[in-house]
Amino acid sequence: MPKGIKGFQKGNNNPRFGKKPWNFKKHPTKETLRKQSESHMGYVMPEEQRKNIGLGNKGKKKPFRSKEHRRKIGNSRRGEKSHFWIDGRSREKNKYPQDWVSYLRESIRKRDCYICQICGTHQDELNFGQVKALDIHHIDYDKNNLNPKNLISLCRSCHMKTNYHRKYWIEYFKTYEQTQT
Repeated sequence: MPKGIKGFQKGNNNPRFGKKPWNFKKHPTKETLRKQSESHMGYVMPEEQRKNIGLGNKGKKKPFRSKEHRRKIGNSRRGEKSHFWIDGRSREKNKYPQDWVSYLRESIRKRDCYICQICGTHQDELNFGQVKALDIHHIDYDKNNLNPKNLISLCRSCHMKTNYHRKYWIEYFKTYEQTQT
């Protein structure tokens, strides 16, 4: 932090943060502890309460919801009300064309020597759970453009990066393409 500027400190007397609380760093007196102890003397916790210590919601049944109720809840979160809603795009619009087949993807990986074209990681070095193959990325973000010049091999990590700041990545891959030819 710059000199002269203090962050929040518990108990700081700075007027911006208020004065120290009345009980700041005070320990209960022996008299207070004795009174608390006496007030609890003779108290026996009921057996039912003792069993439930530390269980939280464990063992408790969830409220029953009928199919009709669940359907209403589902309908209330569809379309524009859904947190996945993005400008009215639907899955059908975003489907890949018929020609998007495994041998096309494999040919792009082979053309790029099974190396991520951003970070240079080889496909054999990947460790993303079950997936060991490089992703194939559309440079112009158009799923219908299956021209091999528009496709490039990327590792999963780099492919996730290209989902943001698309203008930057389109320019990046244009310059990349010029250096490759």
